[in-house]
Amino acid sequence: MALARVSDLTGASAPDEQFGTLVVIKHPKLDRVVQLDVLPAEVAGLETEADLVILEVRLPSQEPKRIVVSLDNFNNLSSDIDIAISKAPSPRGRQPKP
Repeated sequence: MALARVSDLTGASAPDEQFGTLVVIKHPKLDRVVQLDVLPAEVAGLETEADLVILEVRLPSQEPKRIVVSLDNFNNLSSDIDIAISKAPSPRGRQPKP
């Protein structure tokens, strides 16, 4: 008989081989990465939120930082943001401005 495991989300019990894990990488209430035991049905409805923009901010004298912002917040950076990103080069091909 397979060992039973208990879901960290619902407390449901099932054989070990039916479990997966949900790794919480960043959460406002945590200062570390945590792993939860989950059943597939418990996480089946999780989807990536639409209209998110993943950015890497590179500022002088600072380490690069990846951030996730809503599309609305990104669009508020400039009234011409669509033109700016359509003309922007790839980071690999960017040349310093004189």
